[in-house]
Amino acid sequence: MELVFTKSKKMFRKMTITLILTLTTTLLFAPAEKTLYIPRPESINPYETIWKVACKIESSNNPLAYHMEENGFPSIGIVQIQESRLIDFNRRFRQSFTLMDMYVPEKAKIVFMAYASDFSPNDYESIFRCWNGGGNGMSKNSTIDYWKKAKSKL
Repeated sequence: MELVFTKSKKMFRKMTITLILTLTTTLLFAPAEKTLYIPRPESINPYETIWKVACKIESSNNPLAYHMEENGFPSIGIVQIQESRLIDFNRRFRQSFTLMDMYVPEKAKIVFMAYASDFSPNDYESIFRCWNGGGNGMSKNSTIDYWKKAKSKL
C-alpha cells in the first residue's frame, strides 16, 4: 500500500510542478493589456506612378517651376497647374487652394489626384490626355504627343 501512495505522491508533485511552470511561462509571454492590436496597412495609391510621370514631364520634378502659357496665364508648380483648373477644383471639391499653394508638391498632388481619379480612373491615356488638354483632352490631337511621352515613361 505504501508503494502506491509514494507513486501517487510523486505523480502529484510532477503535476504540480508542470502546472506551475505552465502558468508561469504563460504569464511571462502573455500581453499585460487586453487590447487587440491591428496594424494599419500602408495606403495603396493606384495613381502614384502617373503622379511621378506627370511631375517628370511637366516640370522635371521641379516644384518651383513656372511657365507662361500661350493663353497668357501661368502654369505653376511641379505639375504645372493653371488658375482655371484650380478655380474648377476649389469649386468642385470645396477647397480654397491658391495658385501659390501649387508650389507645394503635397497640395499640387491633391489637385492632380482628384482629377486623375475623375477623368477616367482605369485608363492612363485618358488621365494624361485630359490632364494636358482639359476635360476634352481625348478629342484634341494636341494631346497625342503628350500621351506618347507619358507612355514611354510608365
